[in-house]
Amino acid sequence: MSPSSPHVDDFVFLRGRPPIPEFVNFIRTMAVNGQNIDQNALVSEWRLANDRIRELEQTEGGVADNPAVTDIDSSVRQLLDAALAQPGAQKTFGLVPSKWSIVELDRLVVYQKFINLRYVDELKRGVSDTPLPIDLANFSAGFGLPNSKVRVSQSGTNTFAFTSVSEDLRFLDVNLLDTAKVTNYVAPGRPIALVAVAIGFGPNFITALKIENRLVLHNGSHRAYALRDLGVTHVPCLVQDVSREDELELVGVPDLKTFADRYLRNPRPALLKDYFDPRLRMMVPVVRKHRLVQVQVGWQEGKVPAT
Repeated sequence: MSPSSPHVDDFVFLRGRPPIPEFVNFIRTMAVNGQNIDQNALVSEWRLANDRIRELEQTEGGVADNPAVTDIDSSVRQLLDAALAQPGAQKTFGLVPSKWSIVELDRLVVYQKFINLRYVDELKRGVSDTPLPIDLANFSAGFGLPNSKVRVSQSGTNTFAFTSVSEDLRFLDVNLLDTAKVTNYVAPGRPIALVAVAIGFGPNFITALKIENRLVLHNGSHRAYALRDLGVTHVPCLVQDVSREDELELVGVPDLKTFADRYLRNPRPALLKDYFDPRLRMMVPVVRKHRLVQVQVGWQEGKVPAT
């Protein structure tokens, strides 16, 4: 498959940061003809980018510290607050204090190493070259984003597969439902309970985690990249105040807890603007893949002692 194939996407990959094997493995396993790429050449490229990072640690040390967080424009406050007030959003973001604010894109710490430029182009078609505050608010809240179809198939008696081009497709929840509140379902008998597994898309806000004195971009990396590529410097963002390490697992990023030094202690961590630095970015053609979420339902029947 050639890099010009319609099933190949161009990715921007951040290189130069430890660990080296993560960079080499990504290229070798994800890039078109990655197994044939000279590993020694890859390590040399990584080393040059790492020299750039060491340079930035001297010239931009502390640039990620204490970024300004300002109030959103009054003209869009009602829209954004209403989006956050939705029950699904409250269930997702209500575990830690969260507030819509304006943040500076270039000072956001990033832990995602790559950006899919095909998806960025799709996103940019949905926003004007000079977006107004209401346009930015809608974009940040996930309104009007490209619709991603989901294909549902049953691959066995108790196995279901959900596939989509969107990386946002995920397992959402499992719950016990009241049979009296479920309509349009007829069971081959008299059900006393229904167990529901929810698959779909979560509230798609641009979000950042305020941890100690830094802002870490948590969701919406592609939209943040798209806006920065359009020349936008400040955007509405849902800022979640993480006041202790244990809360990192509540907001779904245990990786930050495991590798806190990379993002919270390094004098010059990876920032959103690094995606645009030619000495840190690498263009990688990647074979397009669809996201798969597979659900398998199991049950057991037997006997237990009477009590």
